[in-house]
Order: sequence, then structure tokens, then C-alpha cells
Amino acid sequence: HDAMEAVVPPPLHGTVGAVMFNLGYLPGAEAAVITRVESTLPALKAALRLLRSGGIVTVMVYPGHEGGDVEADAVADWAAVLPKGAYHAIVYRMINRSASAPYLIAIEKQ
Repeated sequence: HDAMEAVVPPPLHGTVGAVMFNLGYLPGAEAAVITRVESTLPALKAALRLLRSGGIVTVMVYPGHEGGDVEADAVADWAAVLPKGAYHAIVYRMINRSASAPYLIAIEKQ
């Protein structure tokens, strides 16, 4: 995900309607191969640059696996301080589950 800005042709930057992230690891695959905050945050910033007005970035975070809590917190902290006039940041979380349950962060570009 950290190369998306290079893959999307420059004329399309600012025209993308949606970018979706599913963090963590691939079920059934090597559990040691996980997404990491060091590449996730730059990828999220790139995704925002690709979005058109009204576009959305969704991020499914999984705080229950090793390293997932750090990544989930970093993404939530980053989204919480996005400029209020430029973005709406929303968290969709099950409140009757453990704190380690997966949850969704959505960012809409104004």
C-alpha cells in the first residue's frame, strides 16, 4: 500500500473516490508478515492526496494481534488531528466487545 501514489497515474491524483485499507495480516498466511505503522501512515497520507472532494478512505484495524494495537492507536491518533475543515474522521466500533476487537476508521475528504 505504500507505493499507491506511484502506481496511480498523476493525472488521476485528486480524482479517486475511495481507498480501502485492511490492516494486520492475511488470515491463513504467515502471521509474522503484518502491516506496520512505518509504512501505513505514509500510505494513508498518500491516499488522502489521491482523493477527490467527497472521497473516502476506510481503514479496518485489528488491535488484537501482536503489533496491531500500536498500529491501530497510531492510525486513530493521526486521523483525530486531521484538519476539521478538510476532513471528517469517524470511528465505527463495537462497544460491547473487548478493546482488542477490530474496528473501522473512515475519513471523508470535504
